[in-house]
Amino acid sequence: MAPEVDELSRVVNSFPPEMAREVLDFALFLQKRYAQTIDESTEWTDEDLREWSESAARSLDEFEPAVPAADGGRASGG
Repeated sequence: MAPEVDELSRVVNSFPPEMAREVLDFALFLQKRYAQTIDESTEWTDEDLREWSESAARSLDEFEPAVPAADGGRASGG
């Protein structure tokens, strides 16, 4: 198994079940999108990175509520 897969497994195992499910959902989305089994390639396209970044940001918003900003407004917590 590639070191990246080992690290991913270690990280996901530390997540609460809901977050681990989101990682699984994203992996299944990628698998379906490319209509092939997911390999251990570490080469990501710019589009892959953009989509992953957007997905990660959405997940963060769901699990980390907004916190008040120093000026009294609301700021994202992160």
